[in-house]
Amino acid sequence: SALVPGTTAGFCRTLLARHRNAVYPAVDAGNGGFGALWRDCEGGLCAITYAKLDATGAVTSGPTTLMPPGENSLPRIVAGTGVAAGEWGVSWWSYLADQWAVFFARLDDDGELLGGPVRLNQGGDLYPWLDGRGHGLAWDGAGWGTVWAETAGGPRSIRYAHVSPLGVKQGG
Repeated sequence: SALVPGTTAGFCRTLLARHRNAVYPAVDAGNGGFGALWRDCEGGLCAITYAKLDATGAVTSGPTTLMPPGENSLPRIVAGTGVAAGEWGVSWWSYLADQWAVFFARLDDDGELLGGPVRLNQGGDLYPWLDGRGHGLAWDGAGWGTVWAETAGGPRSIRYAHVSPLGVKQGG
């Protein structure tokens, strides 16, 4: 059957990016809506931008820039539940001092940082473009977990970091 214009099935909405080159979108459902992240570039500098959407795609909060423009890419977003209800866990890659770094941060529903960004990796060459995805992020009810590929003075390996509900990296 054909879609009828004006019905709720099959609609889409354009989210206006702050700059003209927005790529690598990510979305998750939770906290009474959808959290969206994307890479937003202008003049060779790229920021990670957050917006909260309702079910129709209308922006209910944001857009908010999470990191100052630089070489930021491949954002991920996951809604918290339980002790992290009303929060979003986000991760992304930034190019710093000739290395890619993996960062994690917690956001409130308005996109405000809850604490500062936490760097998860200790160095080495990362592989953000290996498969177009770069890394993964998840919430298990007791903390945030993320994985990525990197070489830290050796062959390529998969790394994992666990972050507490309060945004503190656990272990090394």
